[in-house]
This record gives sequence, C-alpha cells and structure tokens, in this order.
Amino acid sequence: MEKQKNYLKNSFTLIETIFAIFLLLIVIMGFKSFEEKDAFSSKIYMKLNDIENLFTVKNYSSFQTNSKNIEIVKDDKSSFETLKIVSYEDENIRVFKYEK
Repeated sequence: MEKQKNYLKNSFTLIETIFAIFLLLIVIMGFKSFEEKDAFSSKIYMKLNDIENLFTVKNYSSFQTNSKNIEIVKDDKSSFETLKIVSYEDENIRVFKYEK
C-alpha cells in the first residue's frame, strides 16, 4: 500500500513537471514572438524617420516625383495649379507628399 502511494506521488510530480515545462515553453515562445515584432516595427519606425528627414530637407533624390495639373474651382472662379507629387513605396510603407 505504501509503494502505491509513493508511485502515485511520483507520477503526480512528473505530471506537474511536464505541465510546468509546457507553460514555460509557451511563455518563452511568446517573448520571442514579441521581440521579432518589436524588431520589425523598429525597422519600420527607423525607415519612416529617414523618410521624414528627407522630406524636411526637401531631398527628393530617392523618391519618385510626378507633376499633375488640377483645376480648382472657388466661388465660380476656376484656376489651374500644378502639383508636384513626391512618393515613396516599398512592401510595408507607402508615402505621398503633394506640393504646390
């Protein structure tokens, strides 16, 4: 009878250990996934910061530039304006800037 209690206690300890290891693996995988997402968002943030700095100094050499003529109607008066469209696109970021 005493051996059965000892076996039961040992098997319960084994189940507790396996369950604890399983929970620990879930926590570790969660942190790893969080770090990967954080590194990805950090790269995007750095790229957006670089783009913003280039827009600020009006250095458009690494952007696509186009011009478009538009008609503006205000109080039954129409005027034509030429807009300069500066754009940047990659797989994660799409930025447009319109200038007169």
